[in-house]
Amino acid sequence: MGSRTNTAPVGEAEPSARQRIGRFLLITLPTMLLLYGLIYYPHRADSVLGRGLTGYVRLIATVAGAILHAFDGAVTVSGHHIGGRFPLSIVLDCSALDAQALYVAAVLGIKARWSDKVVGVVGGLVMLTAVNLTRIVALYFVGVRAPHLFHVLHEEVLQLAVILCAFAAFGLWAYVALRHAQRTPGIA
Repeated sequence: MGSRTNTAPVGEAEPSARQRIGRFLLITLPTMLLLYGLIYYPHRADSVLGRGLTGYVRLIATVAGAILHAFDGAVTVSGHHIGGRFPLSIVLDCSALDAQALYVAAVLGIKARWSDKVVGVVGGLVMLTAVNLTRIVALYFVGVRAPHLFHVLHEEVLQLAVILCAFAAFGLWAYVALRHAQRTPGIA
């Protein structure tokens, strides 16, 4: 283990573990509630957020459909519906926005450089989107090959896997960001 550089200003004591956890929770919990509220509030379809969320869901369906089409030429996409040998409807709960909101809130709660936070948020969102697209593609083929497994994989296993990926991504990012903060004093 490397030595820890004191990042507190001269004359100030390093915050205790309890204070760091308190600060993390004080930022993370309200941020997560705000993001979840923005995602799951029943927005009017013609509102900016309503159109944005609908557009994002359709984008996920379009990208997943394009990936699926490369493996199964019968796959088509119309709006948020993926047609083919096992049709799927992509809805807001299929978008992984909940896992992404949890991840973003946690990253923002860590005391690190803003540039590290931006890299962490963007990298994590890209990774979680890729994991979610992989989940949708896998569910299509499970539906085609083993439809009896679809519901347990869809509702239990793969949903949990996306959340666990968010935790793992956060853990990795936090480790790297905090190591970076230890090597560069003066983190605000």
